[in-house]
Amino acid sequence: NYRTLTLDRKKYEAAKTLRLGPSPMLREHSRFVRNHSCFGMETTKYLTKLLGLILDQFSQVCENSCYINSGRIL
Repeated sequence: NYRTLTLDRKKYEAAKTLRLGPSPMLREHSRFVRNHSCFGMETTKYLTKLLGLILDQFSQVCENSCYINSGRIL
């Protein structure tokens, strides 16, 4: 099934970008949303907002507890 393969590929790409830090993940998320208009605008706005909040929290936790080298998470 082509659609399933595409979604699996997206999950793999998202997992890969997660290791690189928040900004590539956010870019990947935005691109994914743009390419899949079936999400609908309201859902898209909600998901983007939610992801932003999660990334903000994540950044704060890292600044407070695991500030390694020049702030990069190893």
